[in-house]
Amino acid sequence: MLNVLVVEDNLMNQRLLEKTLEKDGHSFHMAKNGVEALALFLKHGYDLILMDIRMPVMDGVETTRNIRHLEGEMGRKPVPVYAMTANVIEQDWLEYEAAGMVGYLAKPFRLYALRKLLEKVAADRMIIPFD
Repeated sequence: MLNVLVVEDNLMNQRLLEKTLEKDGHSFHMAKNGVEALALFLKHGYDLILMDIRMPVMDGVETTRNIRHLEGEMGRKPVPVYAMTANVIEQDWLEYEAAGMVGYLAKPFRLYALRKLLEKVAADRMIIPFD
């Protein structure tokens, strides 16, 4: 199972993600903005970060840039960060990718898509590369 950081300011989306992650046996922390997310990131190791794009205090793009910077400073392996957004046009995606995000989960959420993403990340963790 995965250890997930969910960064989402919308209470309804938080509840949906919380119930799904709990039901599927994943552990997680919930942050309402980028500042909270960075504090949790520094304290815990995560297998996946689900990052809302539009939030108060610090948005998802800036938060992801900060996470990538911290990973570099700390010598940590990059954690997959997936944008959670209704904005999935190419220009937006290019900005998210440049910040260090590896994919997105379109809003409104479809449970099938969320579970497929969780399965993909869990499967990717199981693959051991040849060195």
